[in-house]
Amino acid sequence: MNLGKKARRLGCLLALGIMCCPVASQAAFFGREAGKFLTLSKEISYRTDLPADATLDQVLTSTNAWVSQADKPFPLTKDPVQFWAKFDLPDVNQLRHVLLDTSPWEKVDFFFVRDGQLISHQRAGTLVPPAERSILISMTPWFSHSGFAEVELLPNAHLTVFAHIMTTEQYRPIQWLRFYAWDAEQVRAGERRDRLFQGIYLGIILFLVVYNLGLFFAIREVSYLYYVVMETAGALFWGGFYGMNCEYLWPRHPMLEYFSPWIAFGISGFAALQFFRSYLETRKFFPRADALLKWTGISAVGFFLVPFLILSSPGLAVFELPVMAAWIAVSSAILLGVIVLAYVQHHPLVRNVIAAGACTIIGAALAVSAAFGFWTNDFTVHGAQIGSCLSGIILSIGLGFRFRNLQTELTQQQLAEAQSLSAHEREKRELMEEQSRNLEIKVRERTAELADAQEKSDALLGNIFPQAVIEELKTKGESEPRRYDEVSIIFTDFAGFTETVASIPPKRLVQELDEIFRSFDNLVAQHGLEKIKTIGDAYMAAAGLPVPTADHAVCCVRTALALTEFIETRNRTSALKWRLRAGVHTGAVVAGIVGKHKYAYDVWGDTVNIASRLQSASDLNRVNISAYTYEQVRDHFDCEYRGKLTAKGKGEIDMYYVLRERDGSSSM
Repeated sequence: MNLGKKARRLGCLLALGIMCCPVASQAAFFGREAGKFLTLSKEISYRTDLPADATLDQVLTSTNAWVSQADKPFPLTKDPVQFWAKFDLPDVNQLRHVLLDTSPWEKVDFFFVRDGQLISHQRAGTLVPPAERSILISMTPWFSHSGFAEVELLPNAHLTVFAHIMTTEQYRPIQWLRFYAWDAEQVRAGERRDRLFQGIYLGIILFLVVYNLGLFFAIREVSYLYYVVMETAGALFWGGFYGMNCEYLWPRHPMLEYFSPWIAFGISGFAALQFFRSYLETRKFFPRADALLKWTGISAVGFFLVPFLILSSPGLAVFELPVMAAWIAVSSAILLGVIVLAYVQHHPLVRNVIAAGACTIIGAALAVSAAFGFWTNDFTVHGAQIGSCLSGIILSIGLGFRFRNLQTELTQQQLAEAQSLSAHEREKRELMEEQSRNLEIKVRERTAELADAQEKSDALLGNIFPQAVIEELKTKGESEPRRYDEVSIIFTDFAGFTETVASIPPKRLVQELDEIFRSFDNLVAQHGLEKIKTIGDAYMAAAGLPVPTADHAVCCVRTALALTEFIETRNRTSALKWRLRAGVHTGAVVAGIVGKHKYAYDVWGDTVNIASRLQSASDLNRVNISAYTYEQVRDHFDCEYRGKLTAKGKGEIDMYYVLRERDGSSSM
């Protein structure tokens, strides 16, 4: 009877502490409204008749359309809205720096007009990135207000504030039109204190995460991984309430701040329950409770969908907190039952869980009391996070005890097994181990042979097809023919090849061509081209396929120059003088694999034919290009116009000789 009462009390405290954490985690100075000295509501006038691109001059010119909230409160709506608001700040006797903020409108442009003169234009809003805000005061919940704007109040000076406000009502429904004035010095002092506490908190969490992540990789115990995920997601959850995620993680995408608390809550809830399953060994000791913990943790992943559901159906927003509270209550009740069972069975780590829960509850209670003004100081205000840190430290220490216990159990189990084995069993085991080792050796040898064969096969395919085509063949089992609208084709051949063939032995001819074409292959690959084929003394390559590139024409012409330069250099020392002709054209082609036996990757199209005609029309050791190719490379190469020359089957074609590459163009 006494045990049941204690269990019910402990469960209530755990559930209360967990559910109070979001309340206690409101940014400290902001949640306590430290520095707020004025709330403006009925003093505000508004107008909705101006277009979205209206300027301040238009607002100042037309003064008869303003409606005072004292007469008619601003008509709140769930539809997108943009309007102008204005109000006067009170007169002061001495200089005072004031910060202004308002409801969580998505975009707010503040215009400060002193004695009829615009003195400042500042931007704020929940969807305005930190870098674009005029004033960035951190340590505030991002979607609880629009952000701050700052102004000086001078004695004997009249200051009017105009605000151009826009919102789609997509992320946060607006409940009222209000502006708040804060003392700038108090706000910044509170911000500094809160940042100090957050730095300490995050530093401790970072140490715990890195330490336990290292242990996970060292010993591969899954409870360490769940602990790391739980603490990381918890820090992300807290970071959302303090506006730090948007400041440091996604400063260009503030809308992510709306999603991060839900995603962090889902991850944290999942990881926490899986952690306690592993920590308290529920599968071993409490299988039924283990199933409940497992599926309750998995259900936490559903919180990922909450923000998307609310965005698609804003009416569901009223259920978000009740659903969260219900999930927390159910998971806390299940966890409480597991803790009670573990306590009854004297589980060695249950005291760590109880101590961690006590730290969480006490810290949350102190933070709640500070939020309601009962006991307020820097430590009670941050009590929830202090409790969270202590809880994380205690659980981390408990993981060390768990690892020690696992080692002890493993040692005892191994000792018992060793003692129970008879001599025959031991010999049999050794024989099996020997066979297993031999089998592993054979498997490794066979695996090495297969890997070697695979490498040879891949190398052979690499000599036949482009790499992208090989990957497609491996993935799909076939390669689809494709049309490429922009590629460049290079054709080369040797003048007088027929006479050369008749004048030298066949072996010498093949050696010469093999040496030249091997060098051509290296130059083509070096410049990013794809070799297509050789036909006799003709060599064909393409740039811009099978992977399209923007500089295919430049690469192709540069390669052609490299090929001619190679031949000229080789001719200086070779007894046999080769005379190369090269042609380059740019256009559309179709590429694919053809044939059944000795199949090959090839390209077709008029572009190929024109490149061949350009090569035929080229002089010795010259690079002849078409006008279309010239237009794409003219900024990179010096060229000489040859005029319109007749090409077989193509009529007259504008042709250019490439003279040289311009200095510095190769780096472009």
